[in-house]
Amino acid sequence: MKNKKSNLLILAIGILLISCSKFEDPPANIPQREVKTRAAAVAEDNPYSLLNVQNAMDKVCQEEGKPLVTLQPTHYYVRFLPKDSTEYNRLLDSTNLILFCYPLDRELTDEEVDFFEKDTVDTYGYPWMYTKVPTDYVFPEDILHEILDEVVIETFDDNDINEGVSNNITKETWNRVLIKSMKLPETRSSYKWQPYANIKYVDDFNDRTIPLEGVRVRCHHLLHFEECFTDNNGEAKSLGSFKKPVRYKIIWEDKKY
Repeated sequence: MKNKKSNLLILAIGILLISCSKFEDPPANIPQREVKTRAAAVAEDNPYSLLNVQNAMDKVCQEEGKPLVTLQPTHYYVRFLPKDSTEYNRLLDSTNLILFCYPLDRELTDEEVDFFEKDTVDTYGYPWMYTKVPTDYVFPEDILHEILDEVVIETFDDNDINEGVSNNITKETWNRVLIKSMKLPETRSSYKWQPYANIKYVDDFNDRTIPLEGVRVRCHHLLHFEECFTDNNGEAKSLGSFKKPVRYKIIWEDKKY
């Protein structure tokens, strides 16, 4: 089935993020196994950072005439530096993490993402891998990692990818908070970007297009992740909702493909 990849049609994928922010953070020689710091050039305008979300929440409370609410971080924004394939696979399999080889706290251009994805070799053998983890996550003691920032990502569906400690705020309030933290114009009543993908295989021998069922499709905007599997029509419909366009990825590591 692997030869299908060259003949894929990916339809209705949507628009990729286009904001520009040059960033390169070479691995640091950090003796500690866990460091909680903002020293790794963390983006100040990350809309999911606790600081920015709290500022947005304060504004929403003031506008609604309600008492201020002190938010708690739901996740940590972190990065890991696996020394070999064994440690890398442990992060994927044992701790069930979703790893990215580029920073997730700022908008990157396609060229910048391509740079990070191609720059997969450094003096340690693996690049820094970025993700988020719940605040009660137990870090592997023998895999180098950094806690870069405290973030707030509330979830209102059954997708455990974003599961974390909840601040028990309503979905309506969270939507208003995100609009402010992302600095979106408030002239619109709501922002809702619903990702969608249709994965098909072109059969050159029989001159037909066949939908691929059971393909894992993942999308994200910064630290907000969603994923689902395609149905029998090759459609990925359960990819949540976002305030901004997302990046997509097909996960071919699944045994079926």
